Amino acid sequence: MVTAKHGPMKIGIVGAGAISNQYLRNLTQFPDVNVLAIGNRTESRSLAQAAKYGVPTLGGIDVVINHPEIELVVNLTTPSMHAPISKQVLLAGKHVWSEKPIGLNRFEAQELLVLAKSHGLRVGVAPDTVLGLGFQTAKRAIARGDIGQPLFAQTVFQWQGPEIFHPNPAFLYEAGAGRGACWPDLPG
Repeated sequence: MVTAKHGPMKIGIVGAGAISNQYLRNLTQFPDVNVLAIGNRTESRSLAQAAKYGVPTLGGIDVVINHPEIELVVNLTTPSMHAPISKQVLLAGKHVWSEKPIGLNRFEAQELLVLAKSHGLRVGVAPDTVLGLGFQTAKRAIARGDIGQPLFAQTVFQWQGPEIFHPNPAFLYEAGAGRGACWPDLPG
């Protein structure tokens, strides 16, 4: 994630809930990223996470979106807020990485992708595991040539469900958070 002009990618995080621990634990350790700010609608959560992980700037969501040095915002808000906040990030001229889903329906998702393309920005959407130590260590080893030229790769991810780790898993079963409800305009 090193940018050609600026060295380490300058990152801001929006959303200081349960999943932010996983992201902050990893992103604050990678040498090619620099977490500059964390924002949350409840600023006390921003304060706690900033103190715990050594993030220098904290406050509300706008503090992150409007931070002049941040190049990429990691959107860890609730699923219903992913598209609206990602849109604000893109309109501020920053790349956005969001927890899944990208939006609550295909129209929200398409709007974000069109907006990003028109501004020359990138949108990434995936669970925290993609930015986790396992995937990122493998990516860096491949990029350095540690294992030669890979011919193929396979990854398997399996778990029992959010009840085993999440303090409030009920919202994960609402429209947009998974379980087939994220695309209500499509059958099934």
